[in-house]
Amino acid sequence: MLGGRPLAATINSPSAAFRSETELRVLNMVTDMSELTIAEMIKQVPKGQIGTFEPSARNEGEERYFRVWQSWDYQPGRLEWPNKPSREGSPRKGGRTSARRPLTGLPTPEVRFKGPSKDVVDFYNPAHDLFFISNGLFRLIDEIDPGSLDHAEFHVRARDAELLFHAVMPRRVLEAVDPRRTRVVINDEDYGGTYFRAVQFPDGVVFSNEVLNDVASFADVDLAGWYWSKELIERAQSSGMRGLYAQSVASSSGREIARL
Repeated sequence: MLGGRPLAATINSPSAAFRSETELRVLNMVTDMSELTIAEMIKQVPKGQIGTFEPSARNEGEERYFRVWQSWDYQPGRLEWPNKPSREGSPRKGGRTSARRPLTGLPTPEVRFKGPSKDVVDFYNPAHDLFFISNGLFRLIDEIDPGSLDHAEFHVRARDAELLFHAVMPRRVLEAVDPRRTRVVINDEDYGGTYFRAVQFPDGVVFSNEVLNDVASFADVDLAGWYWSKELIERAQSSGMRGLYAQSVASSSGREIARL
């Protein structure tokens, strides 16, 4: 019995040589975890061990949310940002173990585009959690999912025109992964004797419809990236937005589902 719930746990102790190298043991948790949140799973795993929580329910629903990326088809390197802050000074969405670093501390981006304005697309990802999107795309997202973005206006200076853009981050950072339908691994990674606890999803993720409901745009506390609903992707595509592609997160293969 662990944490008041029945649990079949096996401790696989590695050889002495391996243990001296990693100082890790593996804890496999394979019984009914249907009531545990990921935060509770983290608490179940002792320091220095790896806990694997198998899904307790089948995923039979349609995949509704996808990760969006900038497309290299449009040469995003043509966008120059001379006053880009350091990684340490860039806005961050925050997560389970890190605080949010808001857009309010970002100096107004001074951005140039090496080419004519017709070649500027609607979606760029110039820093880890920060996106540059056109005014048209911003208005589209705000129409479908009002207030879902933190944003700051700036202009992109192309060869022949200045274009209104928005620096944005998803305002919502949710615990959206459904642990009942997702294999969850809690891994203590050793960095010079200091353990860093990571949440991993080796087989992909299933998002919780109960958490997301009618959300169209969000980030997740345990995942990198920005996630859009199928409906938002379709609207962006039909509106002629360019510069991004959408990728499934339901498996480790990362199947592409749309390219704009």
